[in-house]
Amino acid sequence: LLRKVLPRNHVVLAQVPLARFISVPTTHPHTEWLRRVGRLSPDLLVCDGASRVVAAIDIVGADSRTERSRERRARVARV
Repeated sequence: LLRKVLPRNHVVLAQVPLARFISVPTTHPHTEWLRRVGRLSPDLLVCDGASRVVAAIDIVGADSRTERSRERRARVARV
């Protein structure tokens, strides 16, 4: 459904780890950032034709109401 509304050259990827597409500030060591983001990943990642990230989408379902789920979503949003 999402691909139908996006421009033709856009790609939708699922469960891509944050560490694969974030830019790391030079004020912190790269390994510290990898430790911070761990295995976090948004549910969907939208990239344009040049493979640049356009949007990171986290789907909130009925099972996402636990404290642990809220903390995870907050960490993903901060990163």
